[in-house]
Amino acid sequence: MNIAILSMQRIENYGSFLQAYSLKTILESMGHSVTFIDIKDEHGNLGFWPQYTENEIKYQIKMFYRKIKYPSWYSASFKRNHLFHKKLFPMLGVEKIPNDYSNEKFDICFIGSDEVFNCCQDSPWGKTMHLFGESINTKKIATYAASFGSTTMQDLEEHQLVPKIEKLVNQYSAISVRDENSLSILSRITDKPIFRHLDPVFLSDYSGLIPRKIEDKNYILVYGYDGRICEDEFINSVKKFAHERNLKTIALGMAQKWCDKTVVVNPFELLAYFKNADYIVTDTFHGSVFSIKYQKQFVTIIRDSNRQKLTALLDTFGLKERAAGSGESIKRILLEAYNKAYVSNIICSEKERSMDYLEKCLGDN
Repeated sequence: MNIAILSMQRIENYGSFLQAYSLKTILESMGHSVTFIDIKDEHGNLGFWPQYTENEIKYQIKMFYRKIKYPSWYSASFKRNHLFHKKLFPMLGVEKIPNDYSNEKFDICFIGSDEVFNCCQDSPWGKTMHLFGESINTKKIATYAASFGSTTMQDLEEHQLVPKIEKLVNQYSAISVRDENSLSILSRITDKPIFRHLDPVFLSDYSGLIPRKIEDKNYILVYGYDGRICEDEFINSVKKFAHERNLKTIALGMAQKWCDKTVVVNPFELLAYFKNADYIVTDTFHGSVFSIKYQKQFVTIIRDSNRQKLTALLDTFGLKERAAGSGESIKRILLEAYNKAYVSNIICSEKERSMDYLEKCLGDN
């Protein structure tokens, strides 16, 4: 079967890469041909993109300033950019120049995973309906663990997108989301059955790809976007916790200037660092996914910007107590045990449900 995936595969982000790689290799293991198609660039219908194209000089000055003031951030960003464009995107079969494959007919297109429905975020694609499958040359469309991210029903109504989305969603052969917000939105848009499934990262074991040994040991892994874990209360709590246990702090993949060390690695080495960490501090969705997958002692920093998707993820595994809203709770959470057997059982049962769903989508042709 000739399968297309519309996802976030062209983003220089470890979680985005691993979820895309996982779904692709799972479908290929079932005997199918898989191709990624790119979201059509609508040049920021929400007004975000012009500030970078119309003010290119200001943007370059800003980047130069960051390079001088925050060399570790710039260095990490440069290394990631080279890694993703030269090695990782080719692993996915993602071409250097975006291609929508409009001349190729697919048997089915899977939309997902990740925040593929986050159509009201400021981004180059703005409000494009291509996110929802418009103009994709395929016999049918299904979603897998798709998410609206920070987009709410109120956002869709304000931008008058509901009628357009409703028309496209009602043409789907199957609908799968990864969080309660997405389920709630689609439940108000369509009467079709909607399923919740795990992020594809949970479905893969990455056998033979994760190195057995890494350079570092005795460390607290800190995983967040460049410089985003910047609040003094969190920084001081983590540094104190590390000092008390004679552990170093390692910012993995993305720089936090207060950490002892920044390490830029490939995604499979990144998973090895997660597996071997003594403790993990993260404020991202996939950082939490990796921590749960490998059943580590971790804490997830919750903010208003990430509360929606992270609380839903933690609740799925009965881990809402791993959420930290203040620095003073960091130590307590990192030391607090949780029922890892319970988490493992959920992963196993949900993985089975997810595979059954994918097989049914492919078997209905």
